[in-house]
Amino acid sequence: MHLEIQEQQRQVQRGHVYLSMQILELNAMELERFLNAAAQENPLLEASVPEQRLELEWIGTMPQKYGCRMQRDEQTDTDLPAENGESLEEYLSEQIAALHLDAKTEQALRFLVGNLNENGYLDASQEALRAAWGEALYDRSLSLLQGLEPAGIGARNLAECLTLQLRRQGEQDPLLYELAQNYLELLGKGQMKRIAQELRTSIARVERAKRKLVQLTPKPGNGFGKNEMGIQYILPDIEVVNEEKSEELRLLLADQYLPNYSISSYYASLLQNENLNAEEREYFQGKLRAARWIIECIDRRRTMLLNCAQIITQAHKPFFRSGKLPLHPLAVQEISEQLSVHPSTVYRTIKGKYIACRYGTFLLSDFLIRCPLRNTADRRKVGKDEVVQCMRRLIDAEEKRNPLSDQAIADRLRREGIEISRRTVSKYREEALLPAAGARRQH
Repeated sequence: MHLEIQEQQRQVQRGHVYLSMQILELNAMELERFLNAAAQENPLLEASVPEQRLELEWIGTMPQKYGCRMQRDEQTDTDLPAENGESLEEYLSEQIAALHLDAKTEQALRFLVGNLNENGYLDASQEALRAAWGEALYDRSLSLLQGLEPAGIGARNLAECLTLQLRRQGEQDPLLYELAQNYLELLGKGQMKRIAQELRTSIARVERAKRKLVQLTPKPGNGFGKNEMGIQYILPDIEVVNEEKSEELRLLLADQYLPNYSISSYYASLLQNENLNAEEREYFQGKLRAARWIIECIDRRRTMLLNCAQIITQAHKPFFRSGKLPLHPLAVQEISEQLSVHPSTVYRTIKGKYIACRYGTFLLSDFLIRCPLRNTADRRKVGKDEVVQCMRRLIDAEEKRNPLSDQAIADRLRREGIEISRRTVSKYREEALLPAAGARRQH
């Protein structure tokens, strides 16, 4: 009998621990759904609606992952996806309606439109559609799709996308088509001399053709809004408020915008009713314990989330105050040591949680910057993003006829006090989409 009681207590404890971890991992919207379901199942858990509600925010990411994006001379409207406006599918549907096609062809064409990805490329299997529709219907439908605006829509790869745009522009130079279809990889590596030799033309002519290709749109589907089913909203778990006078950061939890949960005084009073039988009393006592534990888990989640957010915002205060980048190194281990908890607790706390500030809404995990190096001059930590920023500075200032190799960049960084190997420089350069020395050389 004693062993059975001990086993039951262990099961209850395991259930409590599991529930605590489950609630800790929930983001604001998941927590609201969880508590709503719990309140419907447990009459002793009572919800009261808050006085104010927080508007849903657009999901954001750290600004181009701290600048790691292929840059162009000018950023055109097509580089930026529209927040509002008609979707690509709507835009194409209007054009299809104006063609007055027969029912079979229009149905096939609309099917192809429905299989375009967000970049405007056709994802559907060519072989399967040819077999199902017949070659004539497939070829006609594809030709109609690729004849719609914007130019390049319905392409099956980048080479075809660029080729379609060149044809739409009426380009007659065969070199442009040859480069688009067979030499994109070598162009990306900057191997102009090799291309010129293989095509038996001059380097200057290859470079002129490359400049024309760069002006084309590699993702014709960009620049359109999402349809209603594609819009994704979130409720930030933390909101950062900038205090202008004190220049301090104040943190608001999304809990204040969610219903407040407490023990129902009405059902709790029923436990004092002497007319309850043993089964009814046991039922209400069990629901009371469950409700109290849920409320306690919510308080623990609130405290842990606020503590983690305070450490993150203080570590990256320049960003939250003025949007200054790069961010400084910060790891889960550092947060766990400051809070005297296990790293897994910190990980569960920040996993899938969002923080909103004047510069956007971001995942808390975006602010965990790993791969710290050591600055040999003053022993301060230098994060990957700061190293990439230094690399950009060196590349911008280099002699374009004789660009710096990865080894030369590593040597200069070491002279500035940053211990880094050539291999690490190569890795960071590729991740930041910075061209190799050969691709940066200007003749």
